Amino acid sequence: RSVITVGAIDARHPLKVGTFSSFGPTRDGREKPEVSAPGVAVRAAQRDTGTGVVAMCGTSMAAPHVTGAVALLLSRAARTGAVIPGANQVRNKLCNKAAAAGPWDRGRGFGVLNVTGLLEAL
Repeated sequence: RSVITVGAIDARHPLKVGTFSSFGPTRDGREKPEVSAPGVAVRAAQRDTGTGVVAMCGTSMAAPHVTGAVALLLSRAARTGAVIPGANQVRNKLCNKAAAAGPWDRGRGFGVLNVTGLLEAL
């Protein structure tokens, strides 16, 4: 129940959810995903290509955005001596500080990842 789930959006059109992204709610009615992050045509490193990069799509591209933001939040808490937030507290901060935060949407969750807002919430 404390797992943070992420929907994939197109960064060029942040209200457009990737067609491959799972839509909520869960089978038992929980509002998932919590937030969304870029996951459509994300340029990523790949060997044996002419440029060393490839455009990839998936929630596997979106989840690292959120993971990195959570790592920054936990690092800031440790560095400043603040109380390290637990998973539920992190999830609440992600939802409350999301860009275009509002009512839960079955594709975008509570909004798009907002790293600046998340870090300011500490």
